Amino acid sequence: MGNDRINTGLWECSPGSFGAERIGYSEVCTILSGRVTLEVEGQDPEEFGPGDVFVTPSGWKGVWRVHEPLRKHYTIIND
Repeated sequence: MGNDRINTGLWECSPGSFGAERIGYSEVCTILSGRVTLEVEGQDPEEFGPGDVFVTPSGWKGVWRVHEPLRKHYTIIND
């Protein structure tokens, strides 16, 4: 029996910036390599690097500023 609520995998990104939002799902991220700063309007920026784990909950909207090649493991949990 499959589970359509959860999806997991690896993701890689080159340095740069992009906007993102989580609509209908939350994402648990574990940074494997590289560094990224997440910016959310009205909040202090947060920087993450190897070994850091964070959640972008459903409804999250912000900017990813990738400082060096980034590799993460993600788990998506659909609402």
